[in-house]
Amino acid sequence: MVEKYLEFEKLTDNFRYKLNGKRIFIWGYGAQGKLLEEYWNGISIEAVIDDNCPSLKGVYRHHILYKYDPSTSFVIIAVSGEAANTIKKQLDDMGFRDCYAVLRELFYGENETTADYFQWVQKDLNINFTGKEKEKVTVGNPYGIIYGTDVKKILANFVFQKTDAVFDFGCGRGAALSMFAHCGAETLGGIEYNKELCSSAIENLLKLKIKADIVNGDAAEYCDLDKYNYFYMYDPFSGELFEKVITNIEESYARKQREIILIYVSPREHKKVVMHGIFKFVKEIQTISGTTGTANIYVINEE
Repeated sequence: MVEKYLEFEKLTDNFRYKLNGKRIFIWGYGAQGKLLEEYWNGISIEAVIDDNCPSLKGVYRHHILYKYDPSTSFVIIAVSGEAANTIKKQLDDMGFRDCYAVLRELFYGENETTADYFQWVQKDLNINFTGKEKEKVTVGNPYGIIYGTDVKKILANFVFQKTDAVFDFGCGRGAALSMFAHCGAETLGGIEYNKELCSSAIENLLKLKIKADIVNGDAAEYCDLDKYNYFYMYDPFSGELFEKVITNIEESYARKQREIILIYVSPREHKKVVMHGIFKFVKEIQTISGTTGTANIYVINEE
């Protein structure tokens, strides 16, 4: 388990305690507001408030709060900076003093970025999970950043045993592998073509005391896959390169039969996964932030 992620979860749990028995509103529509319900799964949100986009279905102007008793309500402010200060003043004027909190202030300073696992772990450990690469992309798709909460939601569908081993194709700076470790996976590996990102992944995981075999190289040529039974990819490449990687996994299965699970986030190449009839599509998981859309789960079963 990653201790910094446990700190993050303790903060959210402590905040949840303040919400016990309250009618809860989210003020601020967008990625941060959407993430809230997933941080605290099971909490019922009364309404989402955003004066700038009241026409969206289910999004209300702040006047809806006049109907409710502040003593039995709590407003979670999902924006920061001057916008948050303006909302605080409005809530004070409406009698909601001490009945609200700015989400980001719970984790950082007032003007910091999105409260998410990967942002949080960078805070004190000088880790860079979310920075963009400097090197020009020559192989595969541009480096993409996924919310840690998205990965956590996907991995909640699995229970990892000591015998499980996870390999990340296009592992970037190692963020997803850190979440696999947090969720119980102990044997980890990955490949990254970009030298800067690969070095960053190795450094980041060392700082988190996570053991992982990270390789700098071409995924199409990498075939040392037989010890892994979970494969993860976040839209790392497409076309012939993607097809070759899928073939490499299938050939690994032919050499060593075992159940293989593929977790494919933002699955643009779905047809190439199933084209040989070896991988079977299992289900689609909706992600939280909207930046990645969905994750598809595929399996090769021992038969």
